[in-house]
Amino acid sequence: MSRLAAFAGLWALAAVALMALSLPLVAAGTIGTLILGAAWRAGKGAGAGLVAGSLVLAAVAVELAARMAGEAAVYYRPEEKLYAAEDRLHFKPGAREVGFAMPHGDLVAIAGRDLPAIAQPRRIDFVTDRLGYRNAADYAGQRWVTVGDSFAVGSGNTQDEILAAQLSRRLGEGVYNASYPTDPEGYVRILERLAEAEPGPWRAAVLLFEGNDFVCSGEAESWLRPWYAYVPGEIRKLKGYRLAFGLTRGAQARVMAWFGAGQVSVIEIAGRPAGLHLLYDRRVRRTSGCDWSDLVPLYRQIAPRVAVLVFVPYLTRLYAPDRDRLPNVALDFVHRLGRDSGIAVLDLTPAMVAAADRALPELLYWRDDSHWNPAGIAAAAEAIAARLQ
Repeated sequence: MSRLAAFAGLWALAAVALMALSLPLVAAGTIGTLILGAAWRAGKGAGAGLVAGSLVLAAVAVELAARMAGEAAVYYRPEEKLYAAEDRLHFKPGAREVGFAMPHGDLVAIAGRDLPAIAQPRRIDFVTDRLGYRNAADYAGQRWVTVGDSFAVGSGNTQDEILAAQLSRRLGEGVYNASYPTDPEGYVRILERLAEAEPGPWRAAVLLFEGNDFVCSGEAESWLRPWYAYVPGEIRKLKGYRLAFGLTRGAQARVMAWFGAGQVSVIEIAGRPAGLHLLYDRRVRRTSGCDWSDLVPLYRQIAPRVAVLVFVPYLTRLYAPDRDRLPNVALDFVHRLGRDSGIAVLDLTPAMVAAADRALPELLYWRDDSHWNPAGIAAAAEAIAARLQ
């Protein structure tokens, strides 16, 4: 074996080990090159082999420690444990997480530091059916289905407060939840998957969230994205990676903030602190969109299965002092999508703004999370139920 091939093999081992310890690809490759290069010069191949082997052993040790420490040290919310589907259309089927102690919402995790002023610990039940969707029981002939991302999944909320559950109580009949954190194209694939598995006469309310369902290629999240975006998915499944990522999350957030790419800010609403997802806020305020027209033929094809497209606003649109003057390029496109595909559109903004004003000083969003809380879900359920009835 040539010296170059030997060095490349050791470098690959070191890079994989460093990524398993939560470093992004570029950092892992650079650090691996530097330390292996120094070791190679000092001790030839033996020194470099020792360094690479030590890094691999360290990654294995962290993986074992994570498995011994228990899942509470690895996951901060139950669905993190259940992203097992290779097609990224459903959670692990038949899962039952009851009383999961969620110490905080996703904004605290994204910020990478303790934010005691906004943290809202809670207990979460998260149960999935045979298809891997968040339902206490399998599909049983329900007329109505909810489809969408983490808002429809009910991230941060316990099982009996998610949208499908609240809609069921308002409509007086069962509502099936077929949601998974994906994108508008993924929702079509979910609808197709459900139609194949359960071909009954159901129709869906498809939720479209302005924060992450209308992304422009190359926008906002420039090269300095969250570190996990630069780590292969198979490595991110390791419990050791999740533990190391959690332990280094603060350093990651500080690096991003130093480069002006911090993702969370703590603001004041009605005299109390609340977290703001800065990327979502920027998307609310953008004045021009992108070409999302490729969604039109997809939704036209699935239109017979869709009762309504539901536009979900972000917190900014409910509480910002300038909320009445905000542009809404995402909603403009949703109206176009509905018109061109023959599907009705429901904008939740007016109903949620009115409910937000009534609820103050309490909010419709968790103070520590980018998702709505039970009160916000209730406002949405009331508006959606009125449309479905």
